[in-house]
Amino acid sequence: MDIKVGARLSSFASRWLEVTDDPLVLDTVAGGLKINFISKPSQRSSPCDIAMSDEMHAVCQAEVESLLKKGAIEEITD
Repeated sequence: MDIKVGARLSSFASRWLEVTDDPLVLDTVAGGLKINFISKPSQRSSPCDIAMSDEMHAVCQAEVESLLKKGAIEEITD
């Protein structure tokens, strides 16, 4: 069975009424949160590489592959 993990919170929006009546929380759960930036964010420099052992690199790579398979993250291109 292939179960998607990402973007499922809104599927349970009605259950959130059992724990809160805060309109901001309920609206965010049901419709998501949009951040209205004053200007388009930019990154002025590349991040520094993180030094990892081969073992740690393998663990991180396996986790990324697991998250991709679950649909919790997706690959993007620049």
